[in-house]
Amino acid sequence: MGWRRADLLHKMAAVHLGHEPVREHHVDGTHTQMLQCLSTVGSFKDVIVAHPAHHGRDDLAHGDNVFNDQNHALNFRPRSAAGKCGYISWFWPVDEPVSPPTADADMTREIVQPSGLDLDSPGRRDYWVALEHDSTWGDHLLPLTVIVGGQVEAGRGLVAFGANHGNEYEGPVAIKHLLHEIDSADVCGRMILVPVLNPAAFGSGTRESTADDGVNLNRAFVEGAGLTPALKGITHRIAAFVREYIWPRVHVVQDIHAGGRGHRFALCTSFHHVEDPEQRRIIENTARWFGTPFVMIYQDDTPGLLPSEAERLGKITVGTELGWGETVNPEGVRYACHGIRAAAIHHGQLRGDIEPIGHHADGTQKLVAMVDRRCFTPAPFSGHYEPRMNCGTLVRRGDTVGLLHDFQRVDEQPWPVRAGIDGYVLCQAARAPVAQGLHILVVAQEVDQS
Repeated sequence: MGWRRADLLHKMAAVHLGHEPVREHHVDGTHTQMLQCLSTVGSFKDVIVAHPAHHGRDDLAHGDNVFNDQNHALNFRPRSAAGKCGYISWFWPVDEPVSPPTADADMTREIVQPSGLDLDSPGRRDYWVALEHDSTWGDHLLPLTVIVGGQVEAGRGLVAFGANHGNEYEGPVAIKHLLHEIDSADVCGRMILVPVLNPAAFGSGTRESTADDGVNLNRAFVEGAGLTPALKGITHRIAAFVREYIWPRVHVVQDIHAGGRGHRFALCTSFHHVEDPEQRRIIENTARWFGTPFVMIYQDDTPGLLPSEAERLGKITVGTELGWGETVNPEGVRYACHGIRAAAIHHGQLRGDIEPIGHHADGTQKLVAMVDRRCFTPAPFSGHYEPRMNCGTLVRRGDTVGLLHDFQRVDEQPWPVRAGIDGYVLCQAARAPVAQGLHILVVAQEVDQS
C-alpha cells in the first residue's frame, strides 16, 4: 500500500532519544517501520517512525508506545544502543481520509441541534447537543448518549444527569464510566446518559453558569424557562430542552449531585415527600440501591428544582449528595455507578442481575429527613467554621457540633454551633470561611418506619 505524509507538520512529535539536538529527516515508506500504537487511552492509525542514525534500516525502534494527550507524542526506545535522536510522524494510507490522530472517542459524536436528536430508534447514538451561546458566535455542547433496545415503550426510559451544578464531579465521572461499561445489547428499553447537563457551569467549574447568565440550573425549572425573553439565557434553555426532549421519553430520573465547594455531606441519596404512596415506595427502594449510608427526604420549598418537577410529573426520581470539595470521591462514584445500573435493571431498561452493596447490603442504611426548620443552623455572622464532629455522627439537640470564629473579634470566644434537633450530622460547611446566613450545619432526623 502506498503511503504519504499527512498534512500535520504542526502536530509532528519530536522525541529526543539521546543528547544530540533533534533534526528533521526525510521519511518514506521504504526506510521506515510501521508500529502499532499500544496506548490504552486511544489508538492512532499506523505510525511511521524514522531515526536519522539508522537511515535505510527496517529495525528502527521498539518498546513502550505512550500517547500523550497534550502534545500527541509517541515515545519509543531504539533497538540498538546508538542513542541518537529521532522523531515520529503520523502517516495514513493514501486511500483513507487524512485526519489528525486522536485518543478522544468523543470525536465520533455527532453535533446536532435538539431537533436533530433521535431518541427513539433502536441502537446507540452519541451526540453533542448544540445550544446557542448567549454572547458569541458558537454553541454550548452538551454530551448525550442514547441507547434504545428492542422492547422500548413510549414514555418509558431512564435518564441519568451529571453536572446539574458545574462543580460537582462524581456524576460526570460515574456516567462517563457507564458510557463505556454498558453493552448496548443488554439495553432492552431506553437509557439516556448525560454526563454534563450544564456545560456552561461545568466549563467554568462553578455551581451556577457564572461565565454566562449567572443562573443556577437547579433553580431554573420555572414557568416560562427558555420561552419568555427574560428567561432565555443558556441555563433556562437547558431546562426547556429537558422539558421538551427528555421528560416525554423517561419515567426514571437520576440527578447526581455532590456538595461542591460549599458543603460537606454524609453520602446520601435523596428525594422529596410525594403524595402518591406507591410512587414514594418505589422512589425510596430505588434510592436504597445506591448503597449509601443515608437515604434522605428533604424539604421541597425551594422553587425551580429539577427533581421536584420530575416528581410532580410522576417520575421515579432520585437525587444524591455523593461528595464535596470540588473533588472526586471514589465511594461516591461507586455508589453512583451502582445506583444508576440498578435502577435501569429494576425498571426494565437493562437486562442483568445485580446485588446490593455498601450500607444497603449490610443493613446499616438510615432513612432520615431534613424538613423541619430546626434541622438547619445558619451562620449568624460571617466567620470561620471549625467542625468538631464528622458528618454521619449521631447527635442530640443542644450538642456542640462546631465553632464559628470571628477574627475581627479575635479575643472573644467562638460561637457554638449547636444541633437544633436530635439526629445525624448530615451536612456541614466544607470551607472555613462562611458567609452570614449560610447553613453551616444540617442535622437530619431519623424517620420512624414502624
